[in-house]
Amino acid sequence: MPDEKYLSAASKHLHDAELLLAADRSDNAAYLSGYVAECAMKGLLQAQHGFMGIGFGHDLPAMSRAAASLAAILSPVATRYMLPSGPDEAALFTSWHPRLRYNADLAIPKPTAQAWLRAAKSFHRQIIVPLRLDGFTDPT
Repeated sequence: MPDEKYLSAASKHLHDAELLLAADRSDNAAYLSGYVAECAMKGLLQAQHGFMGIGFGHDLPAMSRAAASLAAILSPVATRYMLPSGPDEAALFTSWHPRLRYNADLAIPKPTAQAWLRAAKSFHRQIIVPLRLDGFTDPT
C-alpha cells in the first residue's frame, strides 16, 4: 500500500506498549513491541527507497537483513540509521510473531515483555527519531 504510515505506527505502538506494560498487560505490550520493530524497518525502507513492505510480511529477521543491506548499498547516508542488534533485539527477532495475539493471558512473562519493549525503544530511538529529524514523514 502506498499510503502505509510506518513512522507514525511505530510511535503509536511504542506508546501503547509502554502503557500496557505499566498496566501489567505484558502479552499485549510484547505483541506491540514487535510491531514497533517491524514498522521501524519498513519505515526506513520506505523513506530511503520507496519500499512499501510488500513481500516481507512480518518476518523480522528477513526484514532486518534487507533494511541493513538496502540502506547501505543504495544510500550510504542511510547507514546512520543503525539497526539495533543487542540481546533484547535478538530475543524479539527469534520469538516474536503476529500469532502471539492469540496466546492465552500471561503467556509472555513480564521480563520477556520488558526486554522486547527495550528492543522496541531501541528501534524507535535509532531509526524513527533520526528519520524524523532528517525530515522524513509518512506518505500523505
